[in-house]
Amino acid sequence: MHCEKWLGVLSILLAVVFLAPTTGAAEADLCGALQSSDVAKALGPDWRLVSAAPLGGAQTCYGTFRSGAKQRMFGITVHPAGGGTYDGVVQFLQSPKPIAGIGDKAMLGTSGSSATLVVSKNNKTYSFGGGPSAEQLQRAAQVMLTQLP
Repeated sequence: MHCEKWLGVLSILLAVVFLAPTTGAAEADLCGALQSSDVAKALGPDWRLVSAAPLGGAQTCYGTFRSGAKQRMFGITVHPAGGGTYDGVVQFLQSPKPIAGIGDKAMLGTSGSSATLVVSKNNKTYSFGGGPSAEQLQRAAQVMLTQLP
């Protein structure tokens, strides 16, 4: 089951990877936003950044947090180029629905059995996913997006 969730999230992240390039400045800002104590408030006190890695042209950062007795993963991928990137990533979501109040536009759906949130803000596309509930995912995205350009 855990593997299914990550395969779904990985498919969204890989889709994002091949749709647009990124810049070095975005990489530092992305991972810095994940280390925020405000993100820990959204995901829980056991939140910690695990890794940051460029995948293709995209920057992805991963972390872990505890949800009940389980250790969960959380990831975010960013692409600075807008255009068709947002729509290209949204097409991989299962049962997408628009979410108001996050970025310029946002869609929440599932990838495998995990909630995935795709956000367009300032002509960049962000993909949030992993083990958080849809509500945790939205709260963490809102916090991180206030800290990203």
